[in-house]
Amino acid sequence: MKNTGAKDVANIFYNQWICRYSAPDAILTDKGQNFMSNILKEVCNIFEIKKMRTSSYRPQTNSTCERNNKTIAEKLRTYIAANQLDWPDKLSSIAHAMNTSVCTESTQYTPYYMVFSRECRTPIDTVLTAPTNVGPDARLFIDGLHSNVLLAREIAKENSLEAQQKYKAQHDKNAREATFKIRDKVWMDTKTTPVGYSRKLCNKWQGPYYITEVTGKNTYKLRRCSDDVPIKGPVNANRLKQYHDPQDRPTNNVDVPTDDEMSDDEDEEENTQDADEIVQTDIQPENEVPPNTDDIRTNDDPDMYQVERIIHAKRINKKMHYKIKWLGYSHRHNTYEPEENIPQELRHDFKVRKDQAKRIKAHKTK
Repeated sequence: MKNTGAKDVANIFYNQWICRYSAPDAILTDKGQNFMSNILKEVCNIFEIKKMRTSSYRPQTNSTCERNNKTIAEKLRTYIAANQLDWPDKLSSIAHAMNTSVCTESTQYTPYYMVFSRECRTPIDTVLTAPTNVGPDARLFIDGLHSNVLLAREIAKENSLEAQQKYKAQHDKNAREATFKIRDKVWMDTKTTPVGYSRKLCNKWQGPYYITEVTGKNTYKLRRCSDDVPIKGPVNANRLKQYHDPQDRPTNNVDVPTDDEMSDDEDEEENTQDADEIVQTDIQPENEVPPNTDDIRTNDDPDMYQVERIIHAKRINKKMHYKIKWLGYSHRHNTYEPEENIPQELRHDFKVRKDQAKRIKAHKTK
Protein backbone atom coordinates (compact mmCIF):
# COMPACT_ATOMS: atom_id res chain seq x y z
CA MET A 1 0.00 0.00 0.00
CA LYS A 2 1.36 3.39 -0.98
CA ASN A 3 -1.00 5.15 1.43
CA THR A 4 -2.60 4.02 4.68
CA GLY A 5 -5.52 6.42 4.73
CA ALA A 6 -8.99 5.32 5.77
CA LYS A 7 -10.26 5.12 2.19
CA ASP A 8 -7.24 3.13 1.00
CA VAL A 9 -7.53 0.63 3.86
CA ALA A 10 -11.24 0.11 3.16
CA ASN A 11 -10.56 -0.43 -0.57
CA ILE A 12 -7.78 -2.93 0.09
CA PHE A 13 -9.92 -4.81 2.60
CA TYR A 14 -12.77 -5.10 0.10
CA ASN A 15 -10.79 -5.79 -3.09
CA GLN A 16 -7.98 -7.94 -1.72
CA TRP A 17 -9.81 -9.89 0.99
CA ILE A 18 -13.59 -9.90 0.67
CA CYS A 19 -13.57 -10.32 -3.12
CA ARG A 20 -11.00 -13.13 -2.90
CA TYR A 21 -11.86 -15.05 0.24
CA SER A 22 -15.40 -13.77 1.10
CA ALA A 23 -16.34 -11.70 4.14
CA PRO A 24 -15.00 -12.92 7.50
CA ASP A 25 -17.16 -13.32 10.58
CA ALA A 26 -15.04 -10.84 12.57
CA ILE A 27 -11.89 -8.73 12.32
CA LEU A 28 -9.58 -7.51 15.06
CA THR A 29 -7.59 -4.30 14.57
CA ASP A 30 -5.69 -1.79 16.62
CA LYS A 31 -7.04 1.70 17.32
CA GLY A 32 -5.43 3.43 14.35
CA GLN A 33 -7.51 6.15 12.71
CA ASN A 34 -7.53 4.26 9.40
CA PHE A 35 -9.14 1.24 11.09
CA MET A 36 -11.57 3.29 13.22
CA SER A 37 -12.91 5.28 10.25
CA ASN A 38 -16.58 5.42 9.33
CA ILE A 39 -15.79 4.01 5.88
CA LEU A 40 -14.45 0.73 7.25
CA LYS A 41 -17.28 0.59 9.80
CA GLU A 42 -19.82 0.90 6.98
CA VAL A 43 -18.13 -1.90 5.01
CA CYS A 44 -18.34 -4.12 8.09
CA ASN A 45 -22.01 -3.23 8.57
CA ILE A 46 -22.86 -4.10 4.96
CA PHE A 47 -21.26 -7.55 5.21
CA GLU A 48 -22.32 -8.05 8.86
CA ILE A 49 -18.72 -8.34 10.04
CA LYS A 50 -18.13 -8.04 13.77
CA LYS A 51 -15.46 -5.39 14.23
CA MET A 52 -13.28 -5.66 17.34
CA ARG A 53 -10.40 -3.48 18.52
CA THR A 54 -7.49 -3.98 20.86
CA SER A 55 -7.02 -2.03 24.07
CA SER A 56 -4.43 0.75 24.10
CA TYR A 57 -0.76 -0.27 24.31
CA ARG A 58 -1.68 -3.97 24.56
CA PRO A 59 -0.13 -5.76 21.53
CA GLN A 60 -0.73 -9.14 23.19
CA THR A 61 -4.40 -8.81 22.25
CA ASN A 62 -3.45 -9.20 18.57
CA SER A 63 -0.40 -11.35 19.21
CA THR A 64 -0.63 -13.50 16.05
CA CYS A 65 -0.51 -10.47 13.78
CA GLU A 66 2.27 -8.84 15.81
CA ARG A 67 4.36 -12.02 15.69
CA ASN A 68 3.95 -12.30 11.91
CA ASN A 69 4.98 -8.67 11.50
CA LYS A 70 8.14 -9.44 13.47
CA THR A 71 8.88 -12.41 11.19
CA ILE A 72 8.39 -10.27 8.08
CA ALA A 73 10.78 -7.63 9.43
CA GLU A 74 13.41 -10.29 10.20
CA LYS A 75 13.20 -11.69 6.65
CA LEU A 76 13.39 -8.25 5.09
CA ARG A 77 16.58 -7.46 7.01
CA THR A 78 18.09 -10.64 5.62
CA TYR A 79 17.27 -10.24 1.93
CA ILE A 80 17.00 -6.53 1.10
CA ALA A 81 19.82 -4.61 -0.54
CA ALA A 82 22.18 -2.34 1.35
CA ASN A 83 20.28 0.79 0.26
CA GLN A 84 17.02 -0.73 1.60
CA LEU A 85 15.05 0.45 -1.45
CA ASP A 86 13.94 -2.93 -2.80
CA TRP A 87 11.97 -4.13 0.24
CA PRO A 88 8.55 -3.91 -1.52
CA ASP A 89 9.77 -6.41 -4.14
CA LYS A 90 10.53 -8.96 -1.42
CA LEU A 91 7.14 -8.93 0.32
CA SER A 92 5.36 -11.33 -2.06
CA SER A 93 8.10 -13.95 -1.79
CA ILE A 94 8.21 -13.66 2.00
CA ALA A 95 4.42 -13.99 2.20
CA HIS A 96 4.55 -17.07 -0.04
CA ALA A 97 7.23 -18.65 2.14
CA MET A 98 5.20 -18.03 5.29
CA ASN A 99 1.98 -19.38 3.72
CA THR A 100 3.69 -22.61 2.65
CA SER A 101 5.50 -23.22 5.96
CA VAL A 102 4.08 -25.63 8.50
CA CYS A 103 2.85 -23.96 11.70
CA THR A 104 4.74 -26.27 14.04
CA GLU A 105 3.60 -24.47 17.21
CA SER A 106 -0.14 -24.44 16.50
CA THR A 107 -2.09 -26.21 13.71
CA GLN A 108 0.73 -28.44 12.37
CA TYR A 109 -0.47 -27.49 8.85
CA THR A 110 0.48 -24.78 6.38
CA PRO A 111 -1.77 -21.70 6.15
CA TYR A 112 -2.18 -22.41 2.43
CA TYR A 113 -3.61 -25.86 3.11
CA MET A 114 -6.02 -24.53 5.74
CA VAL A 115 -7.47 -22.07 3.19
CA PHE A 116 -7.43 -24.03 -0.09
CA SER A 117 -7.61 -27.62 1.25
CA ARG A 118 -4.48 -28.66 -0.65
CA GLU A 119 -0.79 -27.95 -0.44
CA CYS A 120 0.70 -25.26 -2.63
CA ARG A 121 2.52 -26.52 -5.70
CA THR A 122 6.19 -25.52 -5.47
CA PRO A 123 9.15 -26.15 -7.81
CA ILE A 124 10.27 -29.14 -5.74
CA ASP A 125 6.90 -30.81 -6.36
CA THR A 126 7.46 -30.87 -10.13
CA VAL A 127 10.70 -32.79 -9.59
CA LEU A 128 9.50 -35.34 -7.05
CA THR A 129 5.95 -35.97 -8.30
CA ALA A 130 5.68 -38.51 -11.10
CA PRO A 131 3.38 -37.44 -13.96
CA THR A 132 0.25 -39.53 -14.55
CA ASN A 133 -2.42 -39.64 -17.25
CA VAL A 134 -4.95 -41.55 -15.18
CA GLY A 135 -7.92 -39.30 -14.33
CA PRO A 136 -9.72 -40.20 -11.07
CA ASP A 137 -13.46 -40.32 -10.90
CA ALA A 138 -14.71 -36.79 -10.11
CA ARG A 139 -17.30 -37.84 -7.53
CA LEU A 140 -14.84 -40.01 -5.59
CA PHE A 141 -12.24 -37.28 -5.72
CA ILE A 142 -14.64 -34.63 -4.35
CA ASP A 143 -15.87 -36.93 -1.58
CA GLY A 144 -12.33 -37.77 -0.57
CA LEU A 145 -11.30 -34.12 -0.69
CA HIS A 146 -14.23 -33.10 1.47
CA SER A 147 -13.48 -35.73 4.10
CA ASN A 148 -9.81 -34.75 4.11
CA VAL A 149 -10.72 -31.10 4.62
CA LEU A 150 -12.97 -31.89 7.59
CA LEU A 151 -10.34 -34.15 9.12
CA ALA A 152 -7.55 -31.61 8.59
CA ARG A 153 -9.56 -28.81 10.17
CA GLU A 154 -10.47 -30.96 13.16
CA ILE A 155 -6.85 -31.97 13.68
CA ALA A 156 -5.69 -28.37 13.24
CA LYS A 157 -8.26 -27.22 15.79
CA GLU A 158 -7.05 -29.78 18.32
CA ASN A 159 -3.39 -28.89 17.71
CA SER A 160 -4.09 -25.17 18.00
CA LEU A 161 -6.05 -25.68 21.24
CA GLU A 162 -3.22 -27.76 22.70
CA ALA A 163 -0.68 -25.06 21.82
CA GLN A 164 -2.89 -22.39 23.36
CA GLN A 165 -3.14 -24.39 26.58
CA LYS A 166 0.66 -24.53 26.75
CA TYR A 167 0.93 -20.77 26.22
CA LYS A 168 -1.73 -20.18 28.86
CA ALA A 169 0.01 -22.40 31.41
CA GLN A 170 3.28 -20.55 30.83
CA HIS A 171 1.56 -17.16 31.08
CA ASP A 172 -0.37 -18.05 34.25
CA LYS A 173 2.82 -18.80 36.16
CA ASN A 174 3.44 -15.10 36.81
CA ALA A 175 0.00 -13.69 36.01
CA ARG A 176 -2.31 -12.27 38.66
CA GLU A 177 -6.03 -11.87 38.19
CA ALA A 178 -7.26 -8.28 38.30
CA THR A 179 -9.42 -7.42 41.31
CA PHE A 180 -10.42 -3.86 40.42
CA LYS A 181 -14.04 -2.84 40.89
CA ILE A 182 -16.21 0.03 39.72
CA ARG A 183 -15.41 3.30 41.56
CA ASP A 184 -11.92 2.07 42.54
CA LYS A 185 -9.18 4.67 42.16
CA VAL A 186 -6.13 3.59 40.16
CA TRP A 187 -2.89 4.82 38.65
CA MET A 188 -2.33 4.30 34.91
CA ASP A 189 1.02 3.45 33.35
CA THR A 190 2.23 6.14 30.96
CA LYS A 191 3.36 4.78 27.60
CA THR A 192 4.11 8.11 25.92
CA THR A 193 6.71 10.74 26.70
CA PRO A 194 6.10 14.45 25.96
CA VAL A 195 8.32 15.98 23.31
CA GLY A 196 11.46 17.45 24.84
CA TYR A 197 11.36 15.32 28.00
CA SER A 198 13.46 12.33 29.00
CA ARG A 199 11.64 9.04 29.40
CA LYS A 200 13.84 8.11 32.35
CA LEU A 201 12.96 11.26 34.29
CA CYS A 202 9.22 11.31 33.62
CA ASN A 203 6.69 9.87 36.03
CA LYS A 204 5.84 6.30 35.11
CA TRP A 205 2.31 6.57 36.49
CA GLN A 206 -0.33 9.22 35.89
CA GLY A 207 -3.66 9.88 37.55
CA PRO A 208 -5.42 9.12 39.68
CA TYR A 209 -8.40 7.78 37.73
CA TYR A 210 -11.54 6.00 38.85
CA ILE A 211 -13.18 3.00 37.17
CA THR A 212 -16.60 3.54 35.60
CA GLU A 213 -17.10 0.26 33.73
CA VAL A 214 -15.71 -3.27 33.54
CA THR A 215 -15.71 -3.94 29.78
CA GLY A 216 -14.10 -7.36 29.88
CA LYS A 217 -12.27 -9.78 32.09
CA ASN A 218 -9.23 -7.51 32.36
CA THR A 219 -10.25 -4.25 30.68
CA TYR A 220 -11.78 -1.15 32.23
CA LYS A 221 -13.08 2.29 31.30
CA LEU A 222 -11.72 5.19 33.34
CA ARG A 223 -12.38 8.82 34.17
CA ARG A 224 -9.81 11.27 35.51
CA CYS A 225 -10.48 12.14 39.14
CA SER A 226 -9.48 15.79 38.82
CA ASP A 227 -11.98 16.80 36.10
CA ASP A 228 -14.06 13.64 35.37
CA VAL A 229 -12.83 13.55 31.76
CA PRO A 230 -13.24 10.00 30.36
CA ILE A 231 -10.29 8.09 28.92
CA LYS A 232 -10.92 7.11 25.31
CA GLY A 233 -11.22 3.36 24.95
CA PRO A 234 -10.76 0.55 27.48
CA VAL A 235 -7.52 0.09 29.43
CA ASN A 236 -5.99 -3.29 30.24
CA ALA A 237 -5.43 -4.22 33.87
CA ASN A 238 -1.69 -4.68 33.35
CA ARG A 239 -1.42 -0.88 32.96
CA LEU A 240 -3.19 -0.16 36.25
CA LYS A 241 -2.28 -0.29 39.92
CA GLN A 242 -4.24 0.56 43.05
CA TYR A 243 -4.29 4.19 44.17
CA HIS A 244 -3.90 4.90 47.87
CA ASP A 245 -5.01 8.32 49.09
CA PRO A 246 -2.16 10.13 50.91
CA GLN A 247 -4.66 11.25 53.55
CA ASP A 248 -5.17 7.61 54.53
CA ARG A 249 -1.51 7.12 55.36
CA PRO A 250 -0.58 6.88 59.05
CA THR A 251 1.28 9.88 60.40
CA ASN A 252 4.97 9.59 61.10
CA ASN A 253 5.03 12.43 63.65
CA VAL A 254 4.21 10.39 66.74
CA ASP A 255 5.30 11.95 70.03
CA VAL A 256 6.96 9.21 72.07
CA PRO A 257 7.63 10.28 75.70
CA THR A 258 11.13 9.75 77.00
CA ASP A 259 12.10 8.29 80.37
CA ASP A 260 12.71 11.83 81.69
CA GLU A 261 9.15 12.90 80.85
CA MET A 262 7.22 9.97 82.29
CA SER A 263 8.01 7.15 84.66
CA ASP A 264 6.94 3.56 84.13
CA ASP A 265 4.35 3.81 86.93
CA GLU A 266 2.81 6.94 85.47
CA ASP A 267 2.76 5.34 82.03
CA GLU A 268 0.95 2.25 83.31
CA GLU A 269 -1.54 4.35 85.30
CA GLU A 270 -2.36 6.53 82.29
CA ASN A 271 -2.82 3.54 79.96
CA THR A 272 -5.18 1.93 82.47
CA GLN A 273 -7.18 5.12 82.71
CA ASP A 274 -7.43 5.43 78.93
CA ALA A 275 -8.61 1.84 78.60
CA ASP A 276 -11.32 2.44 81.23
CA GLU A 277 -12.50 5.49 79.35
CA ILE A 278 -12.68 3.53 76.09
CA VAL A 279 -14.73 0.73 77.67
CA GLN A 280 -17.13 3.21 79.27
CA THR A 281 -17.51 5.05 75.98
CA ASP A 282 -18.15 1.96 73.85
CA ILE A 283 -20.67 0.32 76.21
CA GLN A 284 -23.92 2.23 76.49
CA PRO A 285 -26.56 1.61 79.17
CA GLU A 286 -29.67 -0.18 77.98
CA ASN A 287 -31.92 2.74 78.91
CA GLU A 288 -29.77 5.30 77.06
CA VAL A 289 -31.28 6.64 73.85
CA PRO A 290 -28.83 6.68 70.90
CA PRO A 291 -28.31 9.95 69.09
CA ASN A 292 -30.77 10.88 66.35
CA THR A 293 -29.14 9.82 63.07
CA ASP A 294 -31.97 11.28 60.98
CA ASP A 295 -30.76 14.80 61.64
CA ILE A 296 -29.57 15.98 58.26
CA ARG A 297 -27.21 18.57 59.67
CA THR A 298 -23.81 17.61 60.92
CA ASN A 299 -22.81 18.25 64.52
CA ASP A 300 -19.67 20.11 63.54
CA ASP A 301 -21.25 22.81 61.39
CA PRO A 302 -24.96 23.71 61.45
CA ASP A 303 -24.66 25.03 57.88
CA MET A 304 -23.51 21.66 56.48
CA TYR A 305 -26.15 19.27 55.10
CA GLN A 306 -25.97 15.63 54.06
CA VAL A 307 -26.40 14.77 50.39
CA GLU A 308 -28.53 11.77 49.46
CA ARG A 309 -27.49 11.70 45.81
CA ILE A 310 -26.79 13.81 42.73
CA ILE A 311 -29.70 13.86 40.29
CA HIS A 312 -28.56 16.02 37.38
CA ALA A 313 -25.68 18.16 36.13
CA LYS A 314 -25.62 21.21 33.89
CA ARG A 315 -23.57 24.34 33.25
CA ILE A 316 -24.79 27.60 34.74
CA ASN A 317 -22.89 30.71 33.65
CA LYS A 318 -20.23 28.46 32.08
CA LYS A 319 -19.70 26.67 35.40
CA MET A 320 -20.68 23.09 36.23
CA HIS A 321 -23.49 22.75 38.78
CA TYR A 322 -25.06 19.61 40.24
CA LYS A 323 -28.69 19.15 41.22
CA ILE A 324 -28.72 17.77 44.78
CA LYS A 325 -31.30 15.59 46.52
CA TRP A 326 -30.84 16.45 50.19
CA LEU A 327 -31.12 13.70 52.80
CA GLY A 328 -34.39 14.05 54.72
CA TYR A 329 -35.94 16.58 52.32
CA SER A 330 -38.43 16.11 49.49
CA HIS A 331 -37.65 16.77 45.84
CA ARG A 332 -39.11 20.27 45.97
CA HIS A 333 -36.13 21.24 48.12
CA ASN A 334 -33.61 20.08 45.48
CA THR A 335 -31.06 22.74 44.61
CA TYR A 336 -28.22 23.26 42.15
CA GLU A 337 -24.84 23.56 43.82
CA PRO A 338 -21.50 24.56 42.26
CA GLU A 339 -18.93 21.87 41.64
CA GLU A 340 -16.56 22.99 44.40
CA ASN A 341 -19.27 22.42 47.04
CA ILE A 342 -19.75 18.75 46.11
CA PRO A 343 -17.40 16.05 47.46
CA GLN A 344 -15.37 14.31 44.80
CA GLU A 345 -16.71 10.85 45.72
CA LEU A 346 -20.30 11.97 45.08
CA ARG A 347 -19.37 13.37 41.68
CA HIS A 348 -17.64 10.13 40.76
CA ASP A 349 -20.66 8.10 41.85
CA PHE A 350 -22.92 10.29 39.70
CA LYS A 351 -20.68 9.81 36.64
CA VAL A 352 -20.65 6.03 37.15
CA ARG A 353 -24.45 5.87 37.40
CA LYS A 354 -24.79 8.12 34.37
CA ASP A 355 -22.48 5.93 32.25
CA GLN A 356 -24.34 2.80 33.34
CA ALA A 357 -27.68 4.37 32.35
CA LYS A 358 -26.29 5.21 28.90
CA ARG A 359 -25.12 1.62 28.36
CA ILE A 360 -28.51 0.21 29.40
CA LYS A 361 -30.33 2.61 27.08
CA ALA A 362 -28.02 1.80 24.16
CA HIS A 363 -28.49 -1.93 24.77
CA LYS A 364 -32.30 -1.58 24.72
CA THR A 365 -32.26 0.37 21.45
CA LYS A 366 -30.33 -2.46 19.79
